[in-house]
Amino acid sequence: MAVSNNRTERPCAFSARPRVLMALEWYDPMIHEGIAQYAKEADWVLDVSMARTNTMPEHWEGDGVISLLNEEQSQLLRYVEALDLPTAGIGYVLQDRYPIILGDHARVGELAAEHFLQRKYRDFAFVFFDHGTLEHERCEGLEQALQRTGTDYRLQRWMSPRKGRVRSYRQVRDWLVSKLEEASTPLAIMAQNDDSAILVLYACIEAGIRVPEQVAVLGADNNHLICDFAPIPLSSVDGNLYGLGYEAARVLDRIINGEAPPEEPVRVSPRDVQLRRSTDMLAIEQPAIAGALRYIWDHFADRINVLDVIARTGMSRSFVYQEFDRALGHSIAKEITRCRIEHACRMLRETENSVNEVAIESGFGSVVSFCRAFARETGKTATEFRKCEDAEIMSHFTYTGKENPAPV
Repeated sequence: MAVSNNRTERPCAFSARPRVLMALEWYDPMIHEGIAQYAKEADWVLDVSMARTNTMPEHWEGDGVISLLNEEQSQLLRYVEALDLPTAGIGYVLQDRYPIILGDHARVGELAAEHFLQRKYRDFAFVFFDHGTLEHERCEGLEQALQRTGTDYRLQRWMSPRKGRVRSYRQVRDWLVSKLEEASTPLAIMAQNDDSAILVLYACIEAGIRVPEQVAVLGADNNHLICDFAPIPLSSVDGNLYGLGYEAARVLDRIINGEAPPEEPVRVSPRDVQLRRSTDMLAIEQPAIAGALRYIWDHFADRINVLDVIARTGMSRSFVYQEFDRALGHSIAKEITRCRIEHACRMLRETENSVNEVAIESGFGSVVSFCRAFARETGKTATEFRKCEDAEIMSHFTYTGKENPAPV
């Protein structure tokens, strides 16, 4: 990282306001936004020049630094230490030098476990790329949450070649493909973050493994530019990087104002799992039934019926009836209705569409059939539901991992 020579001897025009340098070697826009929001509230002058230029300003003068480093040998570390200013660090690299702010990585793993268990997975894998503390904490959180359920499960730890060895993209891809080809399905895979999870997703595509029908892939940190534009949109645990940046700024502000720095790392709680296509499936061993469920989830708004679903499987009617009920705990017709009612609930909550529009867009043949089904399943009319502030009824239509996940 270069050092600029743009030193100025003029007094700073903002000298009455605290000046803080944002020195992020690993940049994330949500961390930036969290820091910026606190800076606005605290009336700081926030120097974010390094986010654009990746250049350390020479002879920088100010009141504090917020820093995130990739490794202890970083040139930026020597620069931050030489400034000799109050500093708040994000991540583990600065933990022996400054107060640090960390995500609650164990809770990230717990949220992943809850998400997969809701989808009835029992076989899991966690992929280790860097073998760092963050990976281990997230994996341990995942396993501890699985243990607490008392259910039978299998958790594999896929360990890539040790950090420090030369690893090309092709080597990593081939290693992942070999692991995937050896694994039994359905399988739920988590990686430490979205950057790592996208490699798993690419390997699945390379190996001809269907996501999420055979393998569900979950990332973490919810980077929209990765998750939303992946070839199969990637589900992710929202690690609350915005909160990480905001809390780092808050800690620094207290130190600047004379408070003692926290002796222990400050942990920031994650939010929730952002569901996208890569985990939008139940764990179903029978491929024909998994395909039938996928067809229902993708086409319930097209006014499909039970016979349409059975025809997609290529199996006999009796086989599909029996296996579908065994896998989901209810009938094909019930699942079609569940999807339609769930979609209608979201539209009633999130849009101003008329009840007639909601009915048609949710796959019902008429507003009359919609109103009857909605009242039967929810105990409310569509108008009453829209006015109701209690969202408990929505959870009635989402999978909970129970034997009968949908209303019967």
